[in-house]
Amino acid sequence: MLLLQLLIQLLLLLLLQLLLLLLLLLLLLLLLLLLLLLLLLLLPLLLLLLSLLLLTQQPGSRMLHD
Repeated sequence: MLLLQLLIQLLLLLLLQLLLLLLLLLLLLLLLLLLLLLLLLLLPLLLLLLSLLLLTQQPGSRMLHD
């Protein structure tokens, strides 16, 4: 009887550890998805800033003629 209880406890502990591991993996996945979303949102902004910088760096730009 005691052996059976020990086995059940071990199985429960293993299940708990597996659940925690799955939870951690899910959290990591969620974090990665959020980072990707943020990157997708920030990408047009960064491209816009880059194009503006490139426009102001060109010698034939309107900024220098003003």
